[in-house]
Amino acid sequence: MGGTGSKRGAKPAHPLQLHAAKESAPSRAVWVYLAQSKVPFELTVVDLSKGETKSEKFTQLNPHQCVPVLKDGDVVVCESQAIIRYVAHRYSNFFGMGHGGGKNPNWQMVSAVDSAVCWLHTTFYRDVLHNFVAPSLFPSSLSEEAKKSVVESGEKNTRKHLDTIEKVYLANSEFFVGNQPTVADYFAAEYMCVLELKAYDFSPWPKVQEWFRRVKLLDGWAEIHEAHRTMAKLFSGVEPEQPEPPKPVEPPAAAAAAEAKEDDKPSSPPSSEEKPAEQKAAAEEKPAAEEQPSAEEKPAAEEQPPAEEKPDEKSEEMNVQENPEEQKPEEAGAE
Repeated sequence: MGGTGSKRGAKPAHPLQLHAAKESAPSRAVWVYLAQSKVPFELTVVDLSKGETKSEKFTQLNPHQCVPVLKDGDVVVCESQAIIRYVAHRYSNFFGMGHGGGKNPNWQMVSAVDSAVCWLHTTFYRDVLHNFVAPSLFPSSLSEEAKKSVVESGEKNTRKHLDTIEKVYLANSEFFVGNQPTVADYFAAEYMCVLELKAYDFSPWPKVQEWFRRVKLLDGWAEIHEAHRTMAKLFSGVEPEQPEPPKPVEPPAAAAAAEAKEDDKPSSPPSSEEKPAEQKAAAEEKPAAEEQPSAEEKPAAEEQPPAEEKPDEKSEEMNVQENPEEQKPEEAGAE
């Protein structure tokens, strides 16, 4: 499954270097994009629990001390949206951007994808993570009363946003913009993953629920989200579902041809040991071919009345040639 923009641009001279944290939703959005666009890259995992973004080495890459960061030779790009745009412009021929990859872009789709991504990365992500999930799960400097107010407001807005996705973005299409996944779907799905940290129930939004399952079937998704599923189970006690890809259905014509080919295969003749008992019995009981009677048993031909017996003459004997057919047993398996 891939997004719009099927052609690919020039390959980088060396694999791109992606510095990302597996538990970071924006990091995974870039990771998914690189996997789908087939642009060569190497992943450097950044451990947030050890404070690696605060190290001097990482700060030289990104003074904002956050992930993801992309390094392409001497070029360093920070922030998930900027990274995807850089790769799209330079290497993937605008894969997944709604562009189409041709000389005459579909500007309506381009603007729809950009608009959705901007809304998802700001309003939706802010309410889902910062105002709902994070204060619910992690320690905060807010008072209990203030935290409760923030969480209630964040959850209310999250439900409102899910209504919008259900009734607007997915009203008449399988994905956010049309019937092929785009960058908008990558970001939206990653922010839905944040809700899985609370084992959030998506059943009130059946179109969102089905769309989420479709996105999870993208190539590489299961591997990219192994750490996320582990973390979600740790926080909520429930491991998020990873749907199994559907089994390929063999076309009826191909199945019939395969069956016919199987029928045409010559069967190996059974050995004498494997010869069915019925055939053996039939062979033993089969009467031998009729034999010609022997000279002794064969009735004499009608004799002419004896002539006058001459002492020097010998009686004429019928010279009957014995020609019995020698019955050979049938060779096993002979046709």
